Amino acid sequence: MSFIAKAAIAAVSLGLAAPALAEDPKPAEARPAAATSYRPSDTTRICVRETITGSRVPRMICNTMKGWKAQGVDPFQR
Repeated sequence: MSFIAKAAIAAVSLGLAAPALAEDPKPAEARPAAATSYRPSDTTRICVRETITGSRVPRMICNTMKGWKAQGVDPFQR
């Protein structure tokens, strides 16, 4: 058997055995998500992606938290 054929057989056998070796015998325990509310300072820049009707390209609108408050907009609710 040629070297190339042996190398191909070895690669295929290792490829088939790799998922079996990577299996975790015990499933990971589910951790509850930490309930934290993040409110940035007034100088933190926040960008929001907005889709415009009739366009396929979303537009990024960036403003500080102070600027969003001045407009009466909560960027976390958009």
